[in-house]
Amino acid sequence: MNFFSALAKQLPIDEHPLRGTFVKADLNYKLQHSIDTEAGVGYALLLADSQTGEYLRGTDATTGLPAENYGNYGVIYNIDYKLKGDKPYELWLNPWGGMFAGVGVLEQGGQRKIINIPESPAFGRLGEEGFCIARLEPNSEGRFTWSPPGASNLPIRLFWLPSDYEAPYLHD
Repeated sequence: MNFFSALAKQLPIDEHPLRGTFVKADLNYKLQHSIDTEAGVGYALLLADSQTGEYLRGTDATTGLPAENYGNYGVIYNIDYKLKGDKPYELWLNPWGGMFAGVGVLEQGGQRKIINIPESPAFGRLGEEGFCIARLEPNSEGRFTWSPPGASNLPIRLFWLPSDYEAPYLHD
């Protein structure tokens, strides 16, 4: 411990109580079924929402009080999926809560790619907009890794959609 931390005053908690230590801050998801690209069906996964009760709980080490990470900011989400079939599919992100900007990592076919979400500064004014974040290899397994970025609105929805799907509200 340095001299400053021994003498510095503890800052009071503000109106956004996100301070805390959270055990097991990596969340791992594996889609229960392979995505059959030949069926041409879309699949969705909701992340970082208040309805599923998945917000991490821990302790504020400065006060000893219980803490809850509303939004799971800083939590790492690993989402594993498997595609079967030869039709092309895409991974889309829908920022359900409003304006959004962030980064993710897609691993497929032994390659790892950093994805800016979106490539433009931010999107999601209506909560109905979506963005194609990756083209997926047919007959492959992959992992999308993502962490809720500070100051972005949550929750988000991930969609696995056929490349030729005409989504009524999702706009690339």
